Amino acid sequence: MSDKFFIGIISHRKSTKRDAQREIWNRSKNPNLIYYYFVGDSTIEEPYIVDEETKTVTLKVQDNYESLSKKTQGILKFYLDWFSGSTKGILKTDDDIDVDPELIYKMLSENSDKNYYGVKVDVTSYYESTYHWGKCESSYWNTTRAIVPQAKYCAGGGYYIRREIVSRMLEKIDIYDSIIFEDVATGLILNRLDVYPEDINVKNNGLVW
Repeated sequence: MSDKFFIGIISHRKSTKRDAQREIWNRSKNPNLIYYYFVGDSTIEEPYIVDEETKTVTLKVQDNYESLSKKTQGILKFYLDWFSGSTKGILKTDDDIDVDPELIYKMLSENSDKNYYGVKVDVTSYYESTYHWGKCESSYWNTTRAIVPQAKYCAGGGYYIRREIVSRMLEKIDIYDSIIFEDVATGLILNRLDVYPEDINVKNNGLVW
């Protein structure tokens, strides 16, 4: 039996790119790739609402850039609730990434037992970032520098985490509440669990940004 993998794709309700990418996933007809898009709506009562027709999950978070870390937290919790028992792990990506599902599946199959991999970034000492300026709804975040702590992480365009490692992340999940950059927050959580990224160039394996 072939291994199955979950694809968690960050999006937002007004995205103009989601439909085009969704068509690519649907055309592949690969039953071993289970994908869902994740958007935010802080007004819903439940932790999430699932639309199976569009493969879209609405999370109880704000739908903006400064909430991407909390959105990623919601993706991981949804994955553990719904698919952790039937898949090898989760690939997190975004709706503005050019995807090739067959190359992605080949990469996932060949590296399914790795704990955490993607395009590795090694922050050797903390620094202040303005990368988020102009992307946020909040005037505070559009004018305030964000601290990037020392961490080894995978760039947010696409990274894989093995199922057993995702379940351990719940021990440190609150870190997502304090770091605006979801990829950095993910890496920091994993580093504190003594899990460090392996450098695999996912950009050559079906994820281009």
